[in-house]
Amino acid sequence: MSILTWIKSLFFGKPEQQIKPVEKPLDFSMPDFSKSTSSNSSGSVADKTTTEKIDDLAEKAVDFAKGTAEEVKTQGKAMWEAVKDKIEDLDEGTKEFRENIKNKANEALEKIDKTVDEVLEKGKQIDEKEAELDSDKDGIADKRIDFGKTIEEKHGGFFEKAEKWLDKNEKITPHTEVNDDAGNETPKDKPTLELPKE
Repeated sequence: MSILTWIKSLFFGKPEQQIKPVEKPLDFSMPDFSKSTSSNSSGSVADKTTTEKIDDLAEKAVDFAKGTAEEVKTQGKAMWEAVKDKIEDLDEGTKEFRENIKNKANEALEKIDKTVDEVLEKGKQIDEKEAELDSDKDGIADKRIDFGKTIEEKHGGFFEKAEKWLDKNEKITPHTEVNDDAGNETPKDKPTLELPKE
């Protein structure tokens, strides 16, 4: 007894003794039904009842499994039929659209084939022209390429006018020497920097 319990018993009276029931440990082991005999009358009734219950439970489980399998089978068939119908409807609904796409793709391929053929023909023509320019097949043209008139020939008047203008302006303004030290009064007195000779 603890001190606290003793003090409580002084003020409030003696506490009642609590009787704890003795608990029997649970037995989770299954009884062996195969060893039961019909000669044991009290045990056989309990065993038959338990055996019958297990048999009933097994039959119900088998029936449930069969029923579930049948239900899954029927629902699966119904679902497959619904999906098949939707696929057929989709196929019929998009047939025209698919045909249009197929026709457009064929037209595009024909245009591409035509363009490729034209490019190949142009390439062959260019190769023939180059072969005519290079008869000895050394990779250099036999004749010089004609670039047309030179710049002086094309714009000869421009250069003549520019020279005349330059001559005219030189005569009007005499040529004076430009001095970099225009602002300095004593250009000769500038200090020079001598580098070491070592």
